[in-house]
Amino acid sequence: MAFWISDSFRGRYRPLHIRGFDGLVDVDLYDAMDAAQREDPLALLRLPGIERVKDSRNELLRASLAVGGAPRSIWIKRFRPLGPISWLRYAFRQGKAQRAWNMAFALLGEGLETPRPLLGLRGKGAGGGASGLLATEDAGQTVAVRQLLREWAPGSAERARLIEDLASFVAQLHSRGFCHRDLSGGNILARELGPGRLAFLLIDINRMRRFGALTAHQRLRDLERIRLDESDIEVFFSAYSAGCPDAGTLRAAYRARAERYRRMRETRSLVERLALKARYYWDDLRG
Repeated sequence: MAFWISDSFRGRYRPLHIRGFDGLVDVDLYDAMDAAQREDPLALLRLPGIERVKDSRNELLRASLAVGGAPRSIWIKRFRPLGPISWLRYAFRQGKAQRAWNMAFALLGEGLETPRPLLGLRGKGAGGGASGLLATEDAGQTVAVRQLLREWAPGSAERARLIEDLASFVAQLHSRGFCHRDLSGGNILARELGPGRLAFLLIDINRMRRFGALTAHQRLRDLERIRLDESDIEVFFSAYSAGCPDAGTLRAAYRARAERYRRMRETRSLVERLALKARYYWDDLRG
C-alpha cells in the first residue's frame, strides 16, 4: 500500500516518516518547510494567509510557500476519518491520499495532465488510510469546463471547439482504462494553448480507478456527470468515437442517464431522490 512514483520523477522526492504518518515529499517543498512543519506537516494548514476553500468531509486549502526560492501557490487536501466505519473501510486498502497520489503519477505517465503531487502522507496503523494529507502544485492559468459551458453559448464556434476537444480528451482517458468516477465540469480544467487550442487537466482524482478496459456502463457513469446541451451531444460523441468504437450507441443511453442523474441531484422530493439513488446504485452493482 505504498506511495508509487515513476522512475522519471523519483529523484525529486524523499521519504517522510513522522509520528502518525508515512509518505513522500518533494525535495524542494521539504527544503522550504521549517523544522516544525517537517516534524508535523499538519502545521502547513496554519500557514499565514492560507485560504480555506472547503471544510466538510475533507478539508481543502490554498497556500503560498517559498518553494525553490520563489513563492509558489500550492493546494493542500486533508482527508479525515468519519467514525469507526471509515477506519474499518481503510484497514486493508489504499487511503484517499495514496490513491490520489498514485493515480496522479499514472496519469502523468500516460501524458494526461493533472497537478503534480508535492506531499503525500498516510496515517499509520490499521485503518490509517482513513486519514491523510496531499499537497499538489497549483494548476496555473486554468478555468473549469463548467464555467466555459456557461459562458459559451450553444451553437457558437468556441463552444463547438470546446466540446470536440473535451470529447477527444475524455476518449483518451477512457481508452487508457481510467475511470474518474466524478468527471464533472468542475473537476476538468481547461488551459488555452493558443488560438483554437485547448488542453485539459483533471483534479479531485482520489476516487479514480484504472482498469484493463472500461465497460459501456463505466464509460456512461463517467459521462453522465458532464452537463451537455442537446446541441452538444452530436459533436461530443462524434469526437469521442475515436476512443470508443461503439460510441454511437452510447448517445441515447447518455441522454437517459444524464437526465436521471440530473433529477437525482436536483429533486426536492425525498421519496423520488431515494428511489433514483436506489436505481442508480443497483445499476452500478449490475454494471
